[in-house]
Amino acid sequence: MGSIWVDEFVGPALEPRWVGGHLNGSSEVSLLVRNGLHFSFAQGKQYASAGIVTRHALEGDFSAELKFDVSNPGQGCTFELAAILVAPPDTTGLPPTSFSDAHRVFNVHGAPPYISSEFDENDGWRIGWNFGNRQGGRNARGDWVADNSENRYGRSLHGPVAGAAGGRLRLSRTGGTEWQASGRNLQSDEWFPTGRKNSKLLAGPVHLRLVAKHWVKRRAGLIDAPANRIVLTSFRLVSAEN
Repeated sequence: MGSIWVDEFVGPALEPRWVGGHLNGSSEVSLLVRNGLHFSFAQGKQYASAGIVTRHALEGDFSAELKFDVSNPGQGCTFELAAILVAPPDTTGLPPTSFSDAHRVFNVHGAPPYISSEFDENDGWRIGWNFGNRQGGRNARGDWVADNSENRYGRSLHGPVAGAAGGRLRLSRTGGTEWQASGRNLQSDEWFPTGRKNSKLLAGPVHLRLVAKHWVKRRAGLIDAPANRIVLTSFRLVSAEN
């Protein structure tokens, strides 16, 4: 494989190959591009998700990976590297100026069909997928409300995690239809597989997204969505066709 794209997100603006935005008008998440993608989540009551998506779709076999640091991995917060079919909006909305900037592609576990390599709460690394097409819709305020009835997740590995954490995520496609998610604890550790899925639905052009969210997880006893800081750096995309 040959390297075709490396991005450290130096900022202050995204490279033109990315589109950034938010799922809704929540003020509980802000995204800053400054030597990394800096997600800042304030403790609150809202579902908040934001991130970036490749402007153009990718074809063929490839492997994408990125480095992460998370200050408060806990229940009610997740981030992912995912492949999706739904295209992003034409323009970046960072920060959002109106509800019209909201878009479903900036939702962790949203805009199916998708497949993801993710760091879930304080449970560790896992694979996620949704091979359906139930998009949900906008509510009266203009927020996107996802239909997650077909979301599926693999078993979380290398958790539970206590305190701040760092590592890497990888998502690869081989043979056109075979997807593998992988994780890595530290730079010196070996990659470990977190799941594998075969999907002809995601065999063609796909967009990559890097997104993070928090929410009030009431079944875990939360009364607020947690405060958290996530930094994503060292994005690297390699293609088997180079």
